[in-house]
Amino acid sequence: MFQNHKICVVIPALNEEATIGQVIEAIPTFVDHVIVINDGSTDQTETIALSKGALVVSHKGNKGLGTAFKSGIQKVLELQGDVMVNMDADGQFNPADIQKLIEPIVMQQADFVTASRFKNQEYWPQMSKTKFWGNQRMSELISSIVGQRFYDVSCGFRAYSRDTLLRLNLFGKFTYTQETFLDLAHKG
Repeated sequence: MFQNHKICVVIPALNEEATIGQVIEAIPTFVDHVIVINDGSTDQTETIALSKGALVVSHKGNKGLGTAFKSGIQKVLELQGDVMVNMDADGQFNPADIQKLIEPIVMQQADFVTASRFKNQEYWPQMSKTKFWGNQRMSELISSIVGQRFYDVSCGFRAYSRDTLLRLNLFGKFTYTQETFLDLAHKG
């Protein structure tokens, strides 16, 4: 619990045996449930996640990141979580930053909080120039559509209030990142 709020961390994973254990171990102790969505992994992702104490929801085959995200929402709602944090399984995000993401939600200052890999140059990830350029253009496009400046609409490190999870309507099977901004902006 964090300030009387049940916190659930959802980690979509596909063949992440090299990093999933370290990611789970680094999650702060105030987190009530760590939920790994095993999206059809053919390696030891599920076994390692279970050995580290995570709850695991397994898809029989790779259904896509959007579907894995929706499975995570469903599990958090079943567990009656108050705040859901989603983060990537590859270790690119620091689990110690979970508190920074959830505080605005717990303090009722926001319903949705997202990290940014691009707002501050010191946090820019290693990626090809083409991928970096594409991320920048997508952020500009989504920002112009929703009327608010965002620097990284593709980031996989976010937090949602329970009410927000209940209101989300997502259709994508292979992504959720940009669609989430559009859906939430449309709903105010």
